[in-house]
Amino acid sequence: MPPIRFAILAAVSTDEQAAADKTSIPSQIETCRKVITQYGAETAGPYILDGYSRSGYDALSDAMENIPPLKSAIEDATANQYDILIVDNFDRFGDLAYMIGTRCKKLKKQIYSARQSGRVVPPAEYDPYADDSINIHMHVGGIIQGYRINKMRRGYNIGIPARLDAGLHTLQIPFGYELQRRDQPAIPIPDQTALIIKMKNWLFDGLSLAEITSRANDSGIPTKRGKRWDITGVRRVLENHYYAGLVASGKTKLHKRLPRSQWTLKPGSHQALWNVETYNEILAELGNRTQGRTQKAIYTLSGLCVCALCGETMYRGGGQHGRSYLSCNTWGNHHPMIESKSALGLVAHAVANAIHIEAVTPSIKSNSWDTDMQSLIAQRTRVQDGYETGIYNSSEASKKINAIEKQIDGIKRKIHAAEMCSVRRKTLLELARQTPEALQIWIQTGDAAEVNRVLQSIISGIIISPDQTVKSIEFL
Repeated sequence: MPPIRFAILAAVSTDEQAAADKTSIPSQIETCRKVITQYGAETAGPYILDGYSRSGYDALSDAMENIPPLKSAIEDATANQYDILIVDNFDRFGDLAYMIGTRCKKLKKQIYSARQSGRVVPPAEYDPYADDSINIHMHVGGIIQGYRINKMRRGYNIGIPARLDAGLHTLQIPFGYELQRRDQPAIPIPDQTALIIKMKNWLFDGLSLAEITSRANDSGIPTKRGKRWDITGVRRVLENHYYAGLVASGKTKLHKRLPRSQWTLKPGSHQALWNVETYNEILAELGNRTQGRTQKAIYTLSGLCVCALCGETMYRGGGQHGRSYLSCNTWGNHHPMIESKSALGLVAHAVANAIHIEAVTPSIKSNSWDTDMQSLIAQRTRVQDGYETGIYNSSEASKKINAIEKQIDGIKRKIHAAEMCSVRRKTLLELARQTPEALQIWIQTGDAAEVNRVLQSIISGIIISPDQTVKSIEFL
């Protein structure tokens, strides 16, 4: 008999439980693997649902869309990647137990609990409709887990705001502090807090995060988990509000981290390492460094010039002796390649003259956007009426309305873009009514991003010939 193929599903419920009970994940996996070694091999997964809520869904497809690990588990079952989906306990499925059980029945995949099930049935002998005991266990497990989750949430909804009002930490105590009593503020660990203050000072001294990380490792003080420091860990320490004497809640929702503007921040009762003003300065410094690292330079005429030979867009690139050139990806072989400064002067002169001569008029092409908008609004109203009269359930109505509103938002963006295009056309015409020289100077000396936006409102391409001249200008 071939070995039975297993896949493990492990879960903790809600963000709060995930933060407080991370150790349950490896514990669940270890329990499941003890069973697997007796019968076969692990051929897929494990699927880790750490902090995804498994309640409130009307359909399994909705849950799969919001819980990627669950989606992978179902898709792998459909692709016949395993025979048995094993869990530590049936309650790990939460409210989704019945829906997952129904789908696995259709796929002829066995669901097994390492703590509750009886014998493992070989795939060739397995009949999903021969025994309802697994479904009963799963259903009961789901009810019990739902009770536990609701009880925990009630405690969280009452307890966390109360702890916040008292200035106490909510879930985890950060590096540099230790707990004495749960109803008392955490106290500093001297050598760790000294390192945190040095990290802050090193940041303001201009050291890079890599240099700060190196110095932190040289200190001999490990991270909270006893590991070596890395750049991510250093950055998280510097960004932590706790060291500024603040406590917070509401930092995550549906397993996603929310922006700081949506957190609930209150003064903490613990000893701070610096004040809120310093905290804001740290965030600003880190933000400036990120922006400086990720922001790309914008050059005038970017994306507007096109090679006459191959039709590819020409871009600015490096060359010899510190010069930059405008060329397509297949530069050479007689394709145009012009020094950037020369290209700017050449193109600016040609564009200014063309616009002045052509007297391009600002206009928005006729369209049916208003009609389409009214049609979608009427469609949305019909769906809402259908929900009220029982034609659609809440899940169906929500899906349809969300799809309609996405289309409405798309049309609104198009209308806004067209209006901005009209404004930019008018700006260009006002310059063109003066002299070609005035327009040329503006193209060469104006803000690159604004020049590009304005030119793109009337020009689709500037065709550059191999002899480094402007062959033609294509207007929208």
